[in-house]
Amino acid sequence: MMKHVQGKSHWSHRVYPAIVALALVGGLSSCSSARGGQTAGAAASEVKSLPGISKSTDVYSNSSYSRFTKKNATLVVVTVDPDHRSEDTEELVEFLIRVAWSVNDAKPNMELMVTVKSTVPIDALAAARAAGWTSAHSLNNERSTVFVGLSEAKKRLGDWPGKVPETDGLLGTVTTSP
Repeated sequence: MMKHVQGKSHWSHRVYPAIVALALVGGLSSCSSARGGQTAGAAASEVKSLPGISKSTDVYSNSSYSRFTKKNATLVVVTVDPDHRSEDTEELVEFLIRVAWSVNDAKPNMELMVTVKSTVPIDALAAARAAGWTSAHSLNNERSTVFVGLSEAKKRLGDWPGKVPETDGLLGTVTTSP
């Protein structure tokens, strides 16, 4: 008959699982700690709740690889309902940039992108520039889409993820067309 000898192996069988459990609890709590912002899904719901904004509107937090480098992008694509128009495109685009900066799914390492689709063309680039976004630019003269630099977003809006923007003041930016 074999005797069971208590020693280091017995101690390690009790301590190691306890250490692993503590590390998991600590790791999970730090992941879920208040990192601020909102998910892309919550951001999409927030934007879709605005009057005159189509349900086809969406917010994306995408990751892809370019060779061995992970690229994280945040995009906000808004469609204004056909029977509505934007009264204050500057305020609307500013709000959408803030929404993009508040998305906390994956920290962006590419410029924020905002697109505003409408039956009455909206110059999102001009609106962003009028709102003071000096890094704002578009590609191929597609002025309904604007890109904003991350360093400027951090400078103007604070650390990522940014605060969830208020929708209260935006109720009059998209109104019924005459």
